[in-house]
Amino acid sequence: MTTLGKRLESLESRISPDRPSVIFIIPYVDPSEPLSGLSATFRGNTYTFEGSDLDGLLIDAQSFIEASMTSQCEVLSVTILH
Repeated sequence: MTTLGKRLESLESRISPDRPSVIFIIPYVDPSEPLSGLSATFRGNTYTFEGSDLDGLLIDAQSFIEASMTSQCEVLSVTILH
């Protein structure tokens, strides 16, 4: 994870202003399986978002995280809830 953090810092200095501000690391999601939400780990805290639309959940999580960001870019680990 340390190497990933260093690479992210390096990328931040070279990324254009319209770059993504939140990068999600998510497992493969089988579209035929129902989901009940997702949980995202951000700075050691886990936040849960409920719903069945993965795209909508990611947008909700991104909006929530962006309001708390102090760096240019954040990498989040996401767990899908079934």
